Amino acid sequence: MPSPKPQPSPHPVPPWGDAPDLRVSPQWLEGRAGYCDDACEVLWRILGPAKEAFDALGRAAPGWSFVDSIDEMEGRWKKLNGFVRQRLGTAADNFRLSAGEYDRVEQDRRRDFRQIGG
Repeated sequence: MPSPKPQPSPHPVPPWGDAPDLRVSPQWLEGRAGYCDDACEVLWRILGPAKEAFDALGRAAPGWSFVDSIDEMEGRWKKLNGFVRQRLGTAADNFRLSAGEYDRVEQDRRRDFRQIGG
């Protein structure tokens, strides 16, 4: 008689280790919005140093053919920087909206349960 095959664990462990923590709270969501705001500010603040770097690059290589493309590179950098800041701003707004909705739903649930209780 063949031996029985081992049965899988009733709670399989994901390949990366422990199960992920999927808890969310309004505070956690607000924290993510803050991180987006911080990253956006960092990107805003590096625009000046980037401009200085582009200018220095142009001055450091007079006569080189790539110097003519520095303005184009700078323009692309500014557009990319602006695009990423815009997306981070949208993400921050969405995190804050989600936090507000989370609170609203929780308050609605509490009100509904109070009404059930009498």
